[in-house]
Amino acid sequence: MPSRREPLLVLGLVGQYPMAGVAWQAIHYLLGLRRLGWDAYYVEDSGAAPYDPRHGGRTDDPSYSVGYVADVMRRTGFDDRWAYLDLARGETYGLSRSRLDELYREAAGILNLCGATAPRPEHRQGARLLYVETDPVYEQLRIALGAESSAGFLESHDVLFTYGENLGAPDCPVPLERFAWHPTRPPVVLEEWTTPPDPGAIFFTSIASWENKGKDITFRGETYHWSKHVNFLRFLELPQHAAARFELAMDPVDPAVTARLREAGWALVDPAPISRDI
Repeated sequence: MPSRREPLLVLGLVGQYPMAGVAWQAIHYLLGLRRLGWDAYYVEDSGAAPYDPRHGGRTDDPSYSVGYVADVMRRTGFDDRWAYLDLARGETYGLSRSRLDELYREAAGILNLCGATAPRPEHRQGARLLYVETDPVYEQLRIALGAESSAGFLESHDVLFTYGENLGAPDCPVPLERFAWHPTRPPVVLEEWTTPPDPGAIFFTSIASWENKGKDITFRGETYHWSKHVNFLRFLELPQHAAARFELAMDPVDPAVTARLREAGWALVDPAPISRDI
């Protein structure tokens, strides 16, 4: 517990990927840290071009993302505690750049959630820089394969946390080299999830992307896939063996995949309107 209300910053991806799942991940950290006594702030300064769901692609115009971050922070009690940096244009939204610079100097710690930001000198002015890895295995394997870019990124942090609770266990084949990893779990503020179950609901529902590309990694002859669809196919015929109905908010993009899912008994709905609002 902090002895006083020291600033603690959360670097995230709410604006880069303005979707409810990404937003809730950051919200739970912010609310949890505030409950623990920290003066929590949300900061986004990765410099990456944000995704605009209205057009389905990346854009150099951050206006939608800035508005989304502002709305999320207002609705969760952080309306005066967020900043979004458009590094390409040199503009800052939310807090002023001077106030953000003060926070970088005063903060007791900075949580780099999902590795959202490549650390820069302004992040290393005394604050402890904590990497919170939410997708384990990828970085550990890159280190084992000798990827110096991953080593440099990890070395720029003071402490490394991971959701991979089994990393380092005797039955886990993923090697841990050069770095010490500390297991952690994603926080959930239960009071934010008070909607009671609907006994009359006719569907089991979920939301997901079908396929992600570019981050599969092969180690010792085995390929570790970044995409959900590889394992989802194992359960493709589930609706045919259950009395319940299953609905997915998912857009596989490929018409052949869409047809295959529907033929297997999955109901599909457009994920865009569902995922925009928290």
